Amino acid sequence: MSGSTANRKTRPNPWPYDLCRAKKRQGWDSCDGKMINAKKVEQAVMDTVLNRVMTSKFVEMLIEGVNEAINHDLVTLDLQYRGSAPPTQ
Repeated sequence: MSGSTANRKTRPNPWPYDLCRAKKRQGWDSCDGKMINAKKVEQAVMDTVLNRVMTSKFVEMLIEGVNEAINHDLVTLDLQYRGSAPPTQ
């Protein structure tokens, strides 16, 4: 898919759309795909990401992983500052 804007020169409020790359490169007869309203596509993607990917459980796991990494880095930095070798894992 490739983004573009329709009626940029003829309308005061052009609308953004996505279009098959083949159609854009090779002409309108190169595929049966139609122009898709880009705002609707973007909203559908955001809804999917927010409702299916970024679930509460996923965010909690992500925060836990980041906190563990920060704590590990702090221990390593503290040991390096004191001149000790970091613990092996």
